[in-house]
Amino acid sequence: MNIKHELKPTNTVKIANELNLAKYNISALGYDIVHTFLTQLSFTEELDSIPTYEVKLSEVEKLLGKRIKSVSLRKIKEELRLEDLEVFMGSKERLYSWCSYIEFDKDTKALTFKMNPDLKPFLLNLENRFVLLDIKHISKIKGFVGKRLYSILKQYQSQDKNGNGYFVENVEKFKELFKLTEGCYERYSNLKKRILIPAINQINESSDIQVKLIEIKNGRKVERIKFIFTSKENNKKSEHKKTYNKAKPAGAINAIDSLKDWLSDEEVIETEPLQQIA
Repeated sequence: MNIKHELKPTNTVKIANELNLAKYNISALGYDIVHTFLTQLSFTEELDSIPTYEVKLSEVEKLLGKRIKSVSLRKIKEELRLEDLEVFMGSKERLYSWCSYIEFDKDTKALTFKMNPDLKPFLLNLENRFVLLDIKHISKIKGFVGKRLYSILKQYQSQDKNGNGYFVENVEKFKELFKLTEGCYERYSNLKKRILIPAINQINESSDIQVKLIEIKNGRKVERIKFIFTSKENNKKSEHKKTYNKAKPAGAINAIDSLKDWLSDEEVIETEPLQQIA
């Protein structure tokens, strides 16, 4: 058995686009744990199989940059092993789980984690159709929806120097993506108040991108939602140019402003800090 007893000091997660867009809903801590071990499936070396990791909890905490309560780990063991992970491959829908084995020893503070080997095609030796994520940004975002939305948006970030991007989805399909199809989220107003706005605020406060929400309506009904975003680093450079140039050079505009041509008959929702409900 291939067992590794330490974690490499790397922050980069590399996963296939199909897995990044799978349908599932887990806890925020569960998302952090999964993506911590995803950083270890290094794209700098050829791996034939997915290893089992048996490491001290302190190593996981160091990589995430925060403490983890032991009692919380007990709660995520079942969800990571049993929660359906619905992956779409063309017209086919496949069901997986995140891991095949997870154990926490409360005496030795050791965490043993085995990623589901069936996920190998989505994780190992990827050459195209993948997204790169930074575990440090994921870890700082508080809620599961915020973490997942950030990961999805990064998949649609342009590879040019501006780092802009957008993601558009039908409201019902968005809820299915996050498995928010039951209960109070049937009404868009509740989805917006309890899920969308808090998630966007968390991303804007804690990550490397700045996001705005746009509602696309059919009459009075919101049918689709668009997330436009830009790189904060690019925004800083734009602001720097504005500060040190008396006359604004042609083309030196804020990256969000440069997206205005998309918004002709669409409504931009300005997010403000709200109580973090989700």
